[in-house]
Amino acid sequence: AQTDGGALPRGVARWGVRMVVRWREAVWARGNREWLGSAAVEARSAGLPGLAKSNSGIREFVADGREGLLAATDGELVSCLVRLTRTPTLRLAIAEHNRTVPPSVTWDGVLARTDEIYARAAEVLAARTLET
Repeated sequence: AQTDGGALPRGVARWGVRMVVRWREAVWARGNREWLGSAAVEARSAGLPGLAKSNSGIREFVADGREGLLAATDGELVSCLVRLTRTPTLRLAIAEHNRTVPPSVTWDGVLARTDEIYARAAEVLAARTLET
């Protein structure tokens, strides 16, 4: 997956992402339309602090100040980046939390939920087909 913070592979196990991002200190995504950024999920899973827009889907799994920093505007996002850079204790606390607390969003969970949704959609389609 590609974010402004760099490229990360999709669907890699948590330990694999840690190997890819071991030299990074944070990942950021500045897009407004990202519903659920796979790079952000993978970075969070690997223990990196995330920086993102508060109006994106990333807010579903990144709590401001706990898993990362969220901002309403591009200017605020830059301020968050500066804050994270100038406050190593904050960056380290977020990173420690992300390394030790399992993320609420995981590939296994996403894939299972996707299977559930597709199964439900197939049921609805089959019911409609029988009605006509």
